Amino acid sequence: MEKEKYKILDTGNGKKLEKIGPYLLVRPYSQAVWRTSLNESVWKSRDGEFLGQLDGGNGRWVFDKKISDDFVFKYSGMNFKCKFSDYGHVGIFFEQHDNWKWLEENVIKGGHYLNLFAYTGGSSLFVSRHAKVTHVDSSNPVIKWARTNFELSGISLNNARFVLEDAAKFVQRERKRNNQYDGIIMDPPTFGRGVKSEIWKIDRDIMNLIENCKALLTPRANIFLLTSHTPGFTHQVLRNCLMDFFPDSNSIQSGDMILHEDGKTRELPCGSFARWLKK
Repeated sequence: MEKEKYKILDTGNGKKLEKIGPYLLVRPYSQAVWRTSLNESVWKSRDGEFLGQLDGGNGRWVFDKKISDDFVFKYSGMNFKCKFSDYGHVGIFFEQHDNWKWLEENVIKGGHYLNLFAYTGGSSLFVSRHAKVTHVDSSNPVIKWARTNFELSGISLNNARFVLEDAAKFVQRERKRNNQYDGIIMDPPTFGRGVKSEIWKIDRDIMNLIENCKALLTPRANIFLLTSHTPGFTHQVLRNCLMDFFPDSNSIQSGDMILHEDGKTRELPCGSFARWLKK
């Protein structure tokens, strides 16, 4: 991780203080029930703060200084376009760092992988260094954002197919078309709406989606990565979901996605993962 460009300087009182590229930002972090450790003046030196609930879609950024609407952030050799969304995100999810490294190390060179709920394309970028990727999301602005990240990173768009479609519907259609992939990546939301207002609920729909995805795997398929930020969907829950379809439990790893405060021992959970690697 390029620590000089991304740092969590402090957490506490339901917030986190982050250095992202040139900017010092404050965002909600509800799990930080402890007290802050840095002086209040450091927090007040922020460039901006997100007010509202992360992922709620109705929050807003408040900036104490005039800053650019977007900026390019170089991370692990990739260039990400970052901007300040109404959901509190900037377009890059640092907690996925270890998963991105795992993907890059394990994809079959020249293979073809499917990334569902792919958002701005972090996982797609790292897969595309060695293989082709089909990138599926139901938001047209987000699809365009992901394409921009490919262009900024100097990765040929020939390595990626961008699909604007509801993820579950796309998988059903791929199954009917007998299309297959060497591995599947998904980061499903708690709740979502597809291109044609299809409703997604993770607790209702996740098992059917995994079942349909399993049917899309080639005989040589070697990875399946499931991540979640849904409260209650611990890594044990995600592991159990995968074990229904990959019964060799020794081939499944699971854990918390963790970030660390700069220079401190605090570990900050930021979601969960379970990943299958063919032995």
